[in-house]
Amino acid sequence: MNKEELVNMVAAKTRLTKKETSHILDALTDTIMETVSSGDKVVLVGFGTFGAIC
Repeated sequence: MNKEELVNMVAAKTRLTKKETSHILDALTDTIMETVSSGDKVVLVGFGTFGAIC
């Protein structure tokens, strides 16, 4: 699945616009990357754990 497909599926489930959904997904990935870059870990139970590779 690519980003466009993910945006379409999430938008359909949430009834948000594709533009709103894309902004939310961008904010989510940016926040995860910033958090990991600062040395912290992000844990999303049932989805995954993100952290820096040492």
